[in-house]
Amino acid sequence: MELYKPSATLFLDNRKEKSNGKYPLKLTIYYRPEKRRYRTGIDLTTDEWEKINGKRLKDEHLKEIKVKGNAILAKAEKAFEDLSPFSFAVFESIFFKTPVGKIDLSLEYWFKEYAQILEDQGREGTRISYNTTYNSLNLFKKNLKLPD
Repeated sequence: MELYKPSATLFLDNRKEKSNGKYPLKLTIYYRPEKRRYRTGIDLTTDEWEKINGKRLKDEHLKEIKVKGNAILAKAEKAFEDLSPFSFAVFESIFFKTPVGKIDLSLEYWFKEYAQILEDQGREGTRISYNTTYNSLNLFKKNLKLPD
């Protein structure tokens, strides 16, 4: 029996406004003390987000967005059922339909993936440190793989 269970929520990332005046809606996965956020492809204003989470939603367009958001959460919950024990890498392969055997083992891929997560979290200083570390490793030996 697993002591910790993963959970999923939707999060309006209002830290950085897009050029269209909206903010990205992200799927947040929590497991133990760690969390990761993933793009959903949905952008909303703060007013639209409040209306979607309100009691009386009348706007048909916003109702469609709410249904899409609930479908994303349901897909994440379904992926949780298929995982025991939970792993973010395997969750991502199931959720994004990436075959497990096709996961890239290059160091560059994993450093860029984590740098993107840090950027999404607004941790710019740490992201720069990771990029600097990768550049140093790449100068030492090009095209390193995880097993190296």
